[in-house]
Amino acid sequence: MALLLAMGCGGLVAASPARLEARAARDLDCPVARLKTREIDNSTFGVGGCGREAIYVHECDQLANCNWVRGSRQQLEAAR
Repeated sequence: MALLLAMGCGGLVAASPARLEARAARDLDCPVARLKTREIDNSTFGVGGCGREAIYVHECDQLANCNWVRGSRQQLEAAR
């Protein structure tokens, strides 16, 4: 997976692909090797694998602590 970039935290912030993959693998109960990702916009990615899918948003707090947060079912449906 290429380096993901997201806007936020006061500028351009590198979002760790490994953190996104690890989070999605845990949430989807699917090995990282079977995951497929697609960029929806600068800070949102869809991830699918093992017959399941989820949407993740790169979010940062005021202290620039950034994480991938799983989006809602509505966000997932809208991204299809």
